[in-house]
Amino acid sequence: MVTQLRHHMSEMENIPQLDQFDFHNPAEVYVAKGGRQGRRVEYRRFQNGAEAVRFLMEDVEPASLVGSVIETDAGRFDANLIRRLYVSPAYPLGTATTSATLPIVH
Repeated sequence: MVTQLRHHMSEMENIPQLDQFDFHNPAEVYVAKGGRQGRRVEYRRFQNGAEAVRFLMEDVEPASLVGSVIETDAGRFDANLIRRLYVSPAYPLGTATTSATLPIVH
């Protein structure tokens, strides 16, 4: 049990924090595409993290957002973190929708 707890805690240390995300640094995006059959991943690189967040929140189908991630030198940000970045006061581009209409990611 102690070993499992240590493993879980070490995993938690690897979770990036929102304040570590720099909207001005380059970002890589991996978008999950397809259904149960033929699931594939689309790769895109962005000049800055703000454009990567905008792309995922405004241009990608909500179903594809669930398995998508942004990678930066600060770490890997999953769909829940991406959504939080999009509604963050630090997000520099403004949002196309209110947070009440954004898809909820499980």
